Amino acid sequence: MQLTSYAVSRKTRQNAKNPSPLAGKIFDATGQSLTPTHAVKAGKRYRYYVPKDARELEPPSWRLAATELEASVRTVLKSDVELQRTLERASYDHDLMSCVTHVQIHEEHLLITAKVDGVTELYLITAPFTMRRRGAETRIVLGHTTSRAVDIGLIKRLLRESDWVDKIKSGVSI
Repeated sequence: MQLTSYAVSRKTRQNAKNPSPLAGKIFDATGQSLTPTHAVKAGKRYRYYVPKDARELEPPSWRLAATELEASVRTVLKSDVELQRTLERASYDHDLMSCVTHVQIHEEHLLITAKVDGVTELYLITAPFTMRRRGAETRIVLGHTTSRAVDIGLIKRLLRESDWVDKIKSGVSI
């Protein structure tokens, strides 16, 4: 009995500095489980989800950045009106990710199954997305996300550079 509870706590790593809340809950379109893994570069730990059989491959055939995937799932859960109403009625005070029971990644959409403690119904949430590859890493970009924030510093530098080019062309020394 104690071995089972240890295995479960080891699987989810609740006491870890960077736990993987979707461990054992995320699957690809074929139903194959994705497992959490990590890489360390320059002393920084990067977490990923990879297909279970890909752990033997070096490097894996593809991988999803864990923080971005988890943020995408949270965004989808927060945007579902029915789920938010149920959470408010149930006075749900746990992490939003703890109500996720299953996430399946299809080619063009995420299928998220959520269950709120004390409520009998399951919530099936579908969210369109696109996958963007960057080397071995794959990013999920949700269909309803907004574009990047405007970088004011970059705009100022471009305007200053344009002004300098005009001054140089007119013969003014800088």
